[in-house]
Amino acid sequence: MDKPNVIVQTRNITKSGGGFLKKQPVRRLYILMLVILSILAVILGFRYLLPLFLPIIIGYFLAWLAHPIVTVLKLRFRIPTGIGSLLVIVSFLSILIIILSLVVGSSIHQVYQMLTNLPMYQHLLTQRTQGICALVEGWIGVREGVISNEIGVRMERLLDFAQSNILPRGTRDAIGIAQTFFDFGWDLIIVFLSALLFSREFNEYKEEFQNSVFYREIHMVTGVLSDLGIAYLKAQFILMCITGAICVIGCYIIRNPYAILIGTAIALFDAFPILGCGFILIPWAVILLIQGKIWNGIILLITLTICSLLRQFLEPKLVGDRIGVRPVYTLGAMYAGLKVYGTFGFFLGPLSLIAIKAIVQAGIQYFQGINETKG
Repeated sequence: MDKPNVIVQTRNITKSGGGFLKKQPVRRLYILMLVILSILAVILGFRYLLPLFLPIIIGYFLAWLAHPIVTVLKLRFRIPTGIGSLLVIVSFLSILIIILSLVVGSSIHQVYQMLTNLPMYQHLLTQRTQGICALVEGWIGVREGVISNEIGVRMERLLDFAQSNILPRGTRDAIGIAQTFFDFGWDLIIVFLSALLFSREFNEYKEEFQNSVFYREIHMVTGVLSDLGIAYLKAQFILMCITGAICVIGCYIIRNPYAILIGTAIALFDAFPILGCGFILIPWAVILLIQGKIWNGIILLITLTICSLLRQFLEPKLVGDRIGVRPVYTLGAMYAGLKVYGTFGFFLGPLSLIAIKAIVQAGIQYFQGINETKG
């Protein structure tokens, strides 16, 4: 069964079989049980099984991406499959490592620089707030200095906490950080080896899977999931990269010393439905305009406008109506994912929702196919 046929059939499930299912309570109970089992299977799979096989899965996707290039190298340039696979996989991983090294290294440096300069930022913030506090004290009739002194005490406590806990903790956890990099390096080796092995015999692995006993049932799910899940992840990745790049450029133009850190944070925040990057850029631009930094405020507003226009233009092109998940459901899935999976639940939550939808659709389709055959 081809992927387009799977998608077309699953889109027509509600229209063609909805009335049929509603007429029989047993089938509605079947759908309810299918939904519950799908939720449990996806949560348990993503929570416990995915971390165990993640390097192998990433290796397969790298091989899947490399397969067309390896085929071209073999047919046009007579390069053997093994050598072509090695060249392509090494190139992919090298580019990925270089990009990650630049982004992560710059972000860590900027975070450390920000924490080191906290006293200076405290002094500047204190100067900015003294005038506002004096104005508020005059409005409400409070003795001069009461509000500003209280804010100053709170800021000193925050600064002491950062200096006595965050910075020393980074030094104490150096061994844990080193262990994390070691684990990442080992995972990277597994990804490389699995990608190389998959790529060398990609057609053979594909043929074995197609000849397996449960190919039809598994393909009914993976056909829908690959279309929906890959569409979602690809769209979010591309949009986050574009938004992050634009925000980094905007921060560099206004000469912000933490351009990469702030741009990356805004790109991650922009992935949240409804909120978007304007939740950060608009207040920041307004504050700069009030401070008289007109040029900087205008640059941030232009950055926001470009990001918003690109998202409005690119998101329908990248996703279209294939996912069919409303923004409020995506937001709820992100929140639930953070609670269930932790930090990576930001991505795994919506992907879990898509997986549950794919399993339910494939289950209904399979159930209807059996009944039609019996009929």
